[in-house]
Amino acid sequence: DTERRYQEFKWNESKALDETMRATEPGQARDLPEQFTGGYTERARAFFETVPESLKQRYDLKLFDAERSFYGDASAFAHKEQKRFSLNAIEDRVNQTALSGDLDAVRADVGELIQLNPYFTSIEKDEVSRKQFGQLDVLNAKARIEREGDEAEHPLDVIEDLRGGVEAAPRAAAASQEDGGEVVEAGQPTTG
Repeated sequence: DTERRYQEFKWNESKALDETMRATEPGQARDLPEQFTGGYTERARAFFETVPESLKQRYDLKLFDAERSFYGDASAFAHKEQKRFSLNAIEDRVNQTALSGDLDAVRADVGELIQLNPYFTSIEKDEVSRKQFGQLDVLNAKARIEREGDEAEHPLDVIEDLRGGVEAAPRAAAASQEDGGEVVEAGQPTTG
């Protein structure tokens, strides 16, 4: 009878953990393992009080083993969810700031978000940095090239700018042409 009740208890706790994980709001999973196991400990004590004295040592170990298992499952879920949420926040920041005139400040801001994130390993931080900085450059370049009229920049000027400060002037000067007595920079519309 005790084993059957224990199996029911364990099954109910498993369902409760699943329901808790499903009800967790995005970005709010950080404390889930401690919160769930805190409640589990209280419920396990209540169950333990009903165990016959001769079986207490055996079921104490079983309850402890179940708690470790639930904590492990909750921790894995929380870590994965917090990492997912963090990555989305970083992607949102890149998308929102890609048109900034100060890409160095944006890179520093995004880089800090990545480096301070406790849910990424060092390898993941490197991977996320490379991907997000590349995405930042692509979005910024696309916006600069697709601007209307005189605001549009030549693709090669944008590429050189994004390479880290390689001067665009030498390329622009070499690509300039005479047009009715005016020097017209490459990428700029001509009048005439």
